[in-house]
Formats: sequence, structure tokens, C-alpha cells
Amino acid sequence: MRAWLPVAALLLLVLGACAERGTPGGGEPDRVPPRIISVTPEPFSVVPGYADPVVIRFDERISERDIGQAVSVSPETGEVRVSKGRSELRISVKGGWQPNQIYRIVLNPVLRDLFGNQMQETVDLVFSTGPPIPNTALAGLVLDRLTDNPVADARVEATRRLDSATYVAFTDTAGLFALRHIPAGAYDIRAYQDRVRNRRPDFSEPIDTGFVVLGVSDTTLVMFNLLAPDTTPARVVGAEAVETRAVRVILDDHVDPMEALTGVSARIWRMPDSVEVEVASVVHANVFAETEAERKAAERAAADTLGGDTVVVDTAAVPPDTSVVAGDTTVAETETALLPSREIVVIPASVFDAETRYVVEVTGVRNLSGLEGGGGSATFSTPRAPDPEPEPEDGDEEEPASTGETVPPDTIPPPEPRGERWRRR
Repeated sequence: MRAWLPVAALLLLVLGACAERGTPGGGEPDRVPPRIISVTPEPFSVVPGYADPVVIRFDERISERDIGQAVSVSPETGEVRVSKGRSELRISVKGGWQPNQIYRIVLNPVLRDLFGNQMQETVDLVFSTGPPIPNTALAGLVLDRLTDNPVADARVEATRRLDSATYVAFTDTAGLFALRHIPAGAYDIRAYQDRVRNRRPDFSEPIDTGFVVLGVSDTTLVMFNLLAPDTTPARVVGAEAVETRAVRVILDDHVDPMEALTGVSARIWRMPDSVEVEVASVVHANVFAETEAERKAAERAAADTLGGDTVVVDTAAVPPDTSVVAGDTTVAETETALLPSREIVVIPASVFDAETRYVVEVTGVRNLSGLEGGGGSATFSTPRAPDPEPEPEDGDEEEPASTGETVPPDTIPPPEPRGERWRRR
């Protein structure tokens, strides 16, 4: 779980009232989803000792379909029971509503009317059986750790340490969630993909956890990065040469490109004589890619200089550096997140021999889940050395470029014997 600075959109209570609808014979078909017209007890009411079901009434008859997935109650003080009337839902919990609790009932947008029109928005209904309802919010974003994409329909739980009351929310298609009007206090929080709908994280389900302290009237924003649990260290599954400059080591697990490879060591042997090759460094794949891009840019610049070209930079056309603003910690708009990688790069102290087989061994690899002790060995072969540039033969040099001046015929020198170079006189 990481702190999240941008303000997330919070879920709002939307209650509208309208008249009873119907479809007159021969009229237009009903295409409007059901709307809530009343709730008992009223939203944000404080009702000590409340013992009746919560009743949600709609402006039309509703379907039996998906009733079981339509309602969630938090804190989870007992089994949730939902029954349907003609145009209402009756919600209760086994053992009754507990005293001194702030209950949050979420109506998920799966309810339909008899014409199949489905509700489009999630509705939060809050009431209290004792304490005043605070103006708090715990909200944020849930992302996939490997892809950095938002995770829809992830289950988010906040369990208060004082009394183990657990409040629940689900992410929307943008990965956003919000728990509003929950009691202040210290919370253990977690988000996970509840794929089997058993309200607990199974071993294979991606998860992230954290801890927050929610003060009175606080709005606390967090970011979760879901990753499936892992119990095995990263292992080497292959290697491939990058020309004769380096070797790319391929792993069966991801590593964090933002984490230094200080604990990783590497050795390389030339085959078949097993002569050890000195290793200069071990770097992340993104670092090596950046270094290679800089090297190639420098080579191109050097070639342009030797070729007589002069590159002029118009400083007036270069935009000002806006990545850092005084007093702020502002990230440049062009910056992108570094995704986990399954590769590291081992760079030798000198280039490899061409068309030669080598063995590389790495140890001390730490995977994305924090498991240490990863590594292994693999063989690789370097490619053939590039063919050298052909040297120009005598007489094949390019003639100097014309200046545009006309040379009188009587001043043109006679041709020199074949095989000799032209010389300026």
C-alpha cells in the first residue's frame, strides 16, 4: 500500500423521488431503471435500539434476479438476510443490529425492474444505532502491481483495531473505492480480488495490505498495488547475449526495477576452457536500455561531427524545465511508472568474444514479493562479429564538392597516371 496524493472521486448518496411508473398499452416500452423513493430508517439517522429490518422502497416492482449480490452490510456483525416485497427490499442481520454501531448498507447496481432495466449507480445508506455519524472518508485506488492498470470489483476491507468492526467497499471500473462516514480510529486495511466470492483472500488471489489512522472529519487517500502471494524465490530460466556487450538474464519471477541490486552477484565463464570473465556490473534491464540509448546517441553525434556536420540547438525552442517547482514535489507529466521486469543484465569488464559459448551465474536475487535467495545459471552464445567496413581502393576517393566556380580549360591539369592519388598543386 502506498500513499496517494491525487484526490479520488468519492461516492455520493443519490436518492430521487418520482411517481409510480407503468407502461400504458401501446405506449413506449419502459427503459428507466428502478429508483429509490424512501428508506427506513432515514439515511444518516441515529436510532438507538433499532431492531426492525432496513426497508428500501422503489418506484416500481423489482426482479428477483441477483438479489443475493445486490446488498452488502458493514460492519459485518452477522449473516445478512435480504427479502423482497412487491417493490421493496427488507434487510436484516442475524442476531439483530448491534448497539453503538455505524452501519453502512451498499446497494450494488445489479437490481433490475421487471423489464430488465438495471440500476446504474451504487448507493450508500448510512445509519447509526448509537454514536453520531462522523464526516470521514477512506478512499483511494486499487492497481495491478504487474501492469499498473486499475482493478475493477476488488474487495476493500478496513478493520478497526478497537473492536474488529470491518467495513467493506468494492472498486468501480476505474479502480476507485470509498468508505464514507466510518468511525475514526486505527484501521488494518487490505484489498484483494475475491474471485470465488467467499469474502476472504485465497492463496492465489492478488492482495495488498496496509495500516491507516483515520481522524475525526479526516479524508484519507490510499493506493493499493495487488500482487499474488509467492513462496518461491526467483530462478534463472535463460540468458541471451546483447551483441558482445552484455548478457540478459531471464528469470521466472519479477523483480522491482526501483530496488537496488546491491545483494546480487554474477560470474561468467568462457566455454569450453572455463576461463572466468571479469564482471563489471549487474543492472536492471531499464537501466541498461537507458545506457545503451545514450551510447548510441553519442556515437551518432560523434559520427556527425567527424562528417563535418554541425548540429545547432535553438535554445529558444526548448521548453523550460517544469518538473520541479519551488516549494512543491511535482512529478513531470512525461514521467511513467516503471513496471516490474523479469530480466537483469550482467555487463562484463570487456566485450565478449564473438561466436563463443559462455555460462552466466547470478545469486542473491530478490523477487517482487521480497523473497531473497533467487538465482541460477544458464548458457548463452555470442553472435558473429560484424563484417569490417571495406577500405576504399586507390582512385575511389570522392571528389571534392563543386564550389560552383568555372575553371578555364587551359588551367585544368593533365590526368596523372592510374594508381596514383590525386594531389593538390
